[in-house]
Amino acid sequence: MPIARPSSPSATRYSPTPECPRISSSASHFLIRLRILHPALAILAAAYFAFAAISVLRSQPRPVAARLATAAMTLALAQLAAGAINMALLAPIAMQLVYLLLADLVWITFVLLNVEAAPRQA
Repeated sequence: MPIARPSSPSATRYSPTPECPRISSSASHFLIRLRILHPALAILAAAYFAFAAISVLRSQPRPVAARLATAAMTLALAQLAAGAINMALLAPIAMQLVYLLLADLVWITFVLLNVEAAPRQA
């Protein structure tokens, strides 16, 4: 008996199997169910990062802090775009690596921004 093949490789990429149940299933792991919330949480986090960077820019920061705030906003928006592309392309490994690199750069930039924007102690 021949095995039927799907019309495209992506057709079975996220189909449920005994090893990977549906997201809505109560038997699925909580991290699998969390995939529904990830895009919403990412948008909220990017909005928070943009708000924090804008508030630093409005406070007349030193030039280094201003550049870091601009870079932080740019990286947060780039990561949102990379996440959308990642979902649209069904998460190829190369795109996942770009997405994770941007995540690291966002956090490094925000740590540096917090250090630069903090008041100096004498």
